[in-house]
Amino acid sequence: MTARLAYYYNEALTQRETGMLCPEKPARYHNIRPEVIREDLPGIAFRTFQARSPEILTAVHAADYVDFVETAHAKKKSYLDAGREVRATADVFDQALLAASGGCQAVDHLQDGTCDRAFVAVRPPGHHANAVRSMGFCVFNNAAVAARYAQEHHGIRRVLIIDWDIHPGNGTQEIFWEDPTVFTLSLHQDDLMPAAGEAHLVGAGEGEGYSKNAPLPKGMSGDDIGQRLADALDGILEKFTPGLVIISAGFDM
Repeated sequence: MTARLAYYYNEALTQRETGMLCPEKPARYHNIRPEVIREDLPGIAFRTFQARSPEILTAVHAADYVDFVETAHAKKKSYLDAGREVRATADVFDQALLAASGGCQAVDHLQDGTCDRAFVAVRPPGHHANAVRSMGFCVFNNAAVAARYAQEHHGIRRVLIIDWDIHPGNGTQEIFWEDPTVFTLSLHQDDLMPAAGEAHLVGAGEGEGYSKNAPLPKGMSGDDIGQRLADALDGILEKFTPGLVIISAGFDM
């Protein structure tokens, strides 16, 4: 039986401890657990997911980077990034692989008719991670992995990724910077990340025109943000017809 909306969650993703001062902590995941959602939105089909082969990662990320994440703790690394935001915990690879696997499970179920729409709750987040590095608490780019998985395993030719967060989805755009088969749209607060998220950044090569940034002034209402999104989508859908839409929804919006 097809569910209108399937909610994917895995309790194991509460296990990674990042330190008291880190905002990317287990409490974030507890706040969106199925028991909380179920009270307000009855009738959703709740499902879990398991870790996939690391091959889903190397479809998007450089093999050397995937190996670096997997071995970082054993090599006594404290952080994966120069900004000291992504801690190299003992379970960082397993947790990040599990997080990236959730979107692949949802894509499978969308394609076989198990559900019409899917919400995938995961941590660590992904939209700042590019092909070769972590950034901003992000290890592997979950949305990018799901997009490429949909293309390679289900033959979906074009994917639209809509990213909303207070920060731009710079890593996602960098991964598909020269790729016209994945359109990336980022809505975010302006002036928070120098050299990222600016309106003139639209992709390059064959991908020129297939990245769009919609920087928003601080304090905009939800209605105004929704109108900006609608306006941006009108322009995109005039030239790009996606077979799949992925919304990369940040915690910081």
